[in-house]
Amino acid sequence: MSKNLSLFIIPAAVSAFVLMFSHCAPKGNLAGNHMAFDTICFGKSGGFANLTEKYVLERDGHVYKEIEGELQEINKVRRPLMKQIKSELDSLHLGTMELDEVGNMTYFLEVISDTLHRVTWTESSENPAVKNFYKILVTTLPKQKQ
Repeated sequence: MSKNLSLFIIPAAVSAFVLMFSHCAPKGNLAGNHMAFDTICFGKSGGFANLTEKYVLERDGHVYKEIEGELQEINKVRRPLMKQIKSELDSLHLGTMELDEVGNMTYFLEVISDTLHRVTWTESSENPAVKNFYKILVTTLPKQKQ
């Protein structure tokens, strides 16, 4: 009877061990250059009136504008554009980037996940990758009426 019991317990213990630790494995690209995000905040501040325009893009594609400290939904991004944003974010290597410029008009980008990565730059900045990514983010905003 004890031999039959051990034939059942050992495989069950091994299966439980494998299941328990397989859920702890990191998800996604294991190469180290994948940056998952919960929220991307972007915008600009400064100018003559020293005003700040801040927008928030959530992982689910909802876009918000911060108005007087409150978020108001202004758009919903479709899946193909979200895939492009995630891909461009991966190629940006924001986690290792050090960019902290301030000027008359300062642009900013914050990626919030388990940690916060923030960069700021000006028009004269020599970082075209960040500027291009910002332009992609701006396409998530509704078109202004003219």
